[in-house]
Amino acid sequence: SACEEGCGCAHAFVRQLAEEVARRLGQAGMRCRGVGLKVWRAKEGWTSATAKGGMGHGACDNLSRSVALERPTASEADLAVIGLKLLQGLAIPHEALRGVGLQATRLEQGAGSAASLSTPWG
Repeated sequence: SACEEGCGCAHAFVRQLAEEVARRLGQAGMRCRGVGLKVWRAKEGWTSATAKGGMGHGACDNLSRSVALERPTASEADLAVIGLKLLQGLAIPHEALRGVGLQATRLEQGAGSAASLSTPWG
């Protein structure tokens, strides 16, 4: 499966997050001028043997990255591309990835259609 081959599951999950964020932006009639990515990475040297009770994601480092957009967007495709680029920029081995969150920031009232992004993301 894609999970066993590397980061396919993480990429699919970021796309699902982008779909949900875009849906919520659309329902609220909003667009964003910023996108943030939050990532939980297993602490170096952490193993399941060191976990208490064997539940949860274990000890993690919390990382975040964000980008300001040239033009506002509510596009699922734009959000996915940005989220994936931010994730790839962190260069976290897929086996160390414990959690991912995507957020829309700098919200503003949206127009009738979602604006598409230009460079560097589009």
